Amino acid sequence: MARRGLRTWLLPAVAAGVRERGGRSFLHVLTSNAIRLYEYLGFRLRLRTGTVS
Repeated sequence: MARRGLRTWLLPAVAAGVRERGGRSFLHVLTSNAIRLYEYLGFRLRLRTGTVS
């Protein structure tokens, strides 16, 4: 399986397993590129926070 194919299959599958057990999966990302990637994979942005340097 191609690396990209594994990524697009594995993350949503793991998140679905978490939901089936009554849990909620979440991610912390810092860049807009990462946000776009995870939205493409079916995640949705729930909260945008700032960072502390």
